[in-house]
Amino acid sequence: MADDPEAEIPMWMVAAGTREDGSNDDFYTALETSGKAARARYNAEHDHALTTGTYSGHLLPTRDDQDRYQLEAATRFALRLNSTIRALARGSLHDGHEHAADFSGFRLGIQVRADNGNETYAAIRITGSVPANLVAMILGRVPGCETDG
Repeated sequence: MADDPEAEIPMWMVAAGTREDGSNDDFYTALETSGKAARARYNAEHDHALTTGTYSGHLLPTRDDQDRYQLEAATRFALRLNSTIRALARGSLHDGHEHAADFSGFRLGIQVRADNGNETYAAIRITGSVPANLVAMILGRVPGCETDG
């Protein structure tokens, strides 16, 4: 998978192994054998037969894999959002200025001012194209803020 928590295109490693030419444990020979068997199964199940020597479609990500990636990407985004909001608010509390961070598709700025611990002012600025529920997600992560604020 990609290191970027907001990557839109996941990277997949399909197969890898050790080459042991002539050995019964040669990974690539086993992969070829599996590909030939998969081709035979594919041709038996479909009207248009493959003309290639092997078939590797069964090794590609399935809908379940894609759904799981999307779920994991949403979790990574939420975790990054949590830590970023805390860091931006902390930084702003120290100097009273807006602190900002870039996300894929938008920039988030937070400015927090506290008056001797009695009143706190929090300004949230989002620049860019964002999902409809992002404002509520951000406000829900700022202590004391109402999500419809």
